[in-house]
Amino acid sequence: MDKKKVTALLIAVFVTASAVSALVTYKLTKGRTKNDIYISEEEYSDIMSYFELDEIDHALKTYSVNGADHGAVLEGAKSGMVTSLKDGYSAYYPGSLFRLLGSGADGSSISQGMMLMKNQNTGYLEVIKLFADSPAANAGINEKDSISKIDGMRTELMTVEEGVLRLMGQDGTKVTVTVNNGEEHDIAITRKTEQYQVVFTDMVSDKTGMIKVFEFSQNSASQLRTAVEALKKEDVKDIVIDLRNCSGGFVSQACDAADLFIDAGLMAQAKGKDEKTWNAMTGVLFDGDIVIITDGGTSGVAEVFTAALHDNGAARTVGTKTAGKAPYFSYVDLQNSSDGLKLVSAWFYTPKGELIEGKGLQPDFLKSSPTRSGTIEDDEQLQAALQILD
Repeated sequence: MDKKKVTALLIAVFVTASAVSALVTYKLTKGRTKNDIYISEEEYSDIMSYFELDEIDHALKTYSVNGADHGAVLEGAKSGMVTSLKDGYSAYYPGSLFRLLGSGADGSSISQGMMLMKNQNTGYLEVIKLFADSPAANAGINEKDSISKIDGMRTELMTVEEGVLRLMGQDGTKVTVTVNNGEEHDIAITRKTEQYQVVFTDMVSDKTGMIKVFEFSQNSASQLRTAVEALKKEDVKDIVIDLRNCSGGFVSQACDAADLFIDAGLMAQAKGKDEKTWNAMTGVLFDGDIVIITDGGTSGVAEVFTAALHDNGAARTVGTKTAGKAPYFSYVDLQNSSDGLKLVSAWFYTPKGELIEGKGLQPDFLKSSPTRSGTIEDDEQLQAALQILD
């Protein structure tokens, strides 16, 4: 924040505090006459709480042995207000990160060629997929590496989204990640903005093709269309769509992708402060049988995609229950700064009206404890999908 903005903020705070102080003083010193101004006990408590924030700031500066960074105190207060919502998703972002949300980062778990996931045991960010010839791969990052720091900031308290944002930056600049696989060592990555292939195809039998979707971001809907058209040239009769550990992405991409398989009707709906619906419009690209594989890592708009196909009769599902994490966000630019808020303004529901958040989607055919050795024959959930299609 530049000096002009800081000065303006301090003046605004001073004027507001002075006005509130005058109001309270007036209320407390005047008798019960026709000129009295009365406020409720709740309003009075709120006013006193604002004074208490200033008192805490003063106490930190006066008594804390570590001193107090006034800017950090303000950042913490703003972040704490949003955190108090306790929805697990809403967040306050300083301007340096908030502006990146509109550049294709929001909802994605990919940055600099690394797909990241939160390791629930260590709290670190773990590289679950590394894209070939990417900045991270060229710098020496490997799949399954654990990242404990990004530019010196520890990742235990970072979300995947914050990690992705902090890895982003101007092309040609460097970001330092600390890899901790038992011992820490730093790796410098030269940033480069790229789009990655997040949809892949394979033939898993003479008549069945498989499409693996890593996330519904980038231009994944277009990639999925290309994948389906490629499989149709192979004369496939059935398709398996693998959405295991598919979490990131945009609802627009998920619905555009779902629209390839649904002739008409409601695909998704969000209910809350915002009320939105998404309907199929483009017609069916593939009308053969489809089975979607899901697991506990299938979350967010991947759940929206799954529910769209399932509830419209376009696909059956196999695997395990999905994550049940399906918020819809609104973004608020704070007028007096470049900072912003990402707030849950609604929750996604299935086309049949079932809330996804906290519940997840139960598969039509439960198949748990898959063996994932990398071969088609040993993938138990894939084999279950093929049996359903027989």
